[in-house]
Amino acid sequence: MSRKKFFLPILAGLPLLFMANSPAPQQPIDSYYRDIETEFVDITEADEGAPLKYEVSIKNVGEESATPFGYYHEKGFYLGSNSYKGDDGRYYDCYPFNIYTERFETSLFFNELILPGETKTFTIYPTNKLDPLPDKDDFHSQYLASNTFIETCETLTVSVVTEVENQYEIKGLDEQYSNSNVTIVLEVTYDENSYAFFIERNNENKYVIDTFSELDLTKLTITKASIHKPRSRSSGGFSLGWLLFALIVYGGYYLAYGFLICACIGVFIVAPAIVIPTLIKRGKRRAEEREKAMKNPKENSEITPEKKEENSEETVEVKPEELTDINKIE
Repeated sequence: MSRKKFFLPILAGLPLLFMANSPAPQQPIDSYYRDIETEFVDITEADEGAPLKYEVSIKNVGEESATPFGYYHEKGFYLGSNSYKGDDGRYYDCYPFNIYTERFETSLFFNELILPGETKTFTIYPTNKLDPLPDKDDFHSQYLASNTFIETCETLTVSVVTEVENQYEIKGLDEQYSNSNVTIVLEVTYDENSYAFFIERNNENKYVIDTFSELDLTKLTITKASIHKPRSRSSGGFSLGWLLFALIVYGGYYLAYGFLICACIGVFIVAPAIVIPTLIKRGKRRAEEREKAMKNPKENSEITPEKKEENSEETVEVKPEELTDINKIE
């Protein structure tokens, strides 16, 4: 085996070995909360042309907080269709479509939550007729899956935001959280009814409560407030791209390492991508020439100038003096 053929498999395997040090892509955090049971009742009015109207009761049978509000459909009501695996191995929606509507009733706070073990009933006005009515396990809601509990806060107060209608600002948050992107889950009582909802920092760096109607703050009591922070989506594994980026950004002393990594990329990835196909093509061409020469040795034999001189007849050089002697003899 020639030296080139010996190194060819090694060169081909180097890119795979180099890529093995990079972590697999991080899987996104599931934002669907599937531990709910729904019950729909058609209460559409008999009048012709009346909007579709349904009463839906949502029971939280899991251990986290569920919500049909907020996130992707802020200020709207949303239930997504669950899916199941069919006999053919493919996944199908449990219900023909998701339910989303901006019109709904019996909700007081934006981003309302349904706590574990609780059942909430809402009146919704979907654009599509629910026929047949969905089963209890057909839908999922959303929840705070991307947030991690930090601590409970007992110093929060609520004040009216005079510039915006039906908006109230939360104050008393610890300074380390007031300027951070955290989620505050509030459990309150208002007019002897219990509610739970979450709030996040707005574009004005304030934590505010939005409601669908005006509140009488004398009837509002915060019973529990918990603070959460976004869960990190990074796997923490080694990534060549991030390492190269960090070294180049820091510059100076680390710039040499950046050049070294760039050189490694050129040697182990770019070079094999160019050299390997060239070697393979050249090897195929030589193999074809060798096979052709073995099949037709006479047609491909070569006569070198040295052999041509050896096979030709020897010439005799005749000097003028010799010609004179010959004439004398005659």
